[in-house]
Amino acid sequence: MPRHFRIHPAIGAARMGNSPEHFIGPETPGLPANSPDGINFGSFRDAKHQILRQGAQFRVFEYTENANGTLSNPGEVAIGADVVEIEWRVHLANRKASFYSFYGQVGAEDNYVARSALPADKPIKPDDDLPQRTNLRNANVPPADRKAKLEIYPGEKMISTRQSDPLELSNQNPNIPIKSLGTLITEPGGRLIVLGGYGESNSTAPAPRNGEPETPPFQITEYANNDTWFDDASDGSVKARAKLSDGNSFDADPAWVIVGPPTSRRA
Repeated sequence: MPRHFRIHPAIGAARMGNSPEHFIGPETPGLPANSPDGINFGSFRDAKHQILRQGAQFRVFEYTENANGTLSNPGEVAIGADVVEIEWRVHLANRKASFYSFYGQVGAEDNYVARSALPADKPIKPDDDLPQRTNLRNANVPPADRKAKLEIYPGEKMISTRQSDPLELSNQNPNIPIKSLGTLITEPGGRLIVLGGYGESNSTAPAPRNGEPETPPFQITEYANNDTWFDDASDGSVKARAKLSDGNSFDADPAWVIVGPPTSRRA
C-alpha cells in the first residue's frame, strides 16, 4: 500500500504574548489548554506577570492509502524506526498594511475582485455609521513601494528535528519597526511548535514630543486600518518532509497556522 503523510491539525492557532515562555494551545475537546490536572487552567502569566505565548503544535501522521485513494489507519510519525528526520518549513507573513481597508464583509463577496479595480484612495463608505475609509490601507504609499514599506515577510524558514535550538522568525524589513513574527521549536520526537509574536505594535510615523497631543498618522483612531501602524500578528503555511533511513523522503499534506492576540482568559 502507498504511504501517505498529513500534518495535523490542518489549521493551528497560536497567540501572542510578551513572555519568553509558552504553553500549548487546546488540542482535545473538553480538555482545557495549559491545564496541569486536566480540569483547571494553569496561569497564563509567567513569574514576572508577562503573558505566555500560546504555541500551535503540529504533528505528522501516516495513513494507509488503498487503490481508491481512501486513507485509513492514521498513526503519528515519530523519530525512530525508519523515520530519521522531519524537516519543517514555515512561511509566516503580515501583509495587512498593504491590503484592503477592513470594512466588515465589503469585498468578501467576490474575493475583492471589484475592489481590486478601484484606486487605492477611493473612499469606501457603505450605508452605516462607520467612519469612511480608503480602498487600500496606507493609500498614499505608491504601488511600487508597497511590499518594501508595508509587508513583514521573513520568507519560508526551515527547521529540522536535528536542530535543537529554536529558530526566530526575525523581521528582515528595515522599513517596519517590528522585531519578529514568532519562534519555531522542534521536539525530539518530531513535533513542531509554532509560537506567535510578542504582542508588539509600532508606527513609522514620528511619535509626539513630551506634552504634545497624538495626531494622525501616529494616532490610533480605531481598532483596525490605522495607517503607519504595524503589529506582529501573522499567518502562513506549514510543511513537513519525513526522511527515511533508506534515503527516501515523503512530503506531508501541508497545513496552515494563524497567530492572533491573547484571549480574555489571560487576565
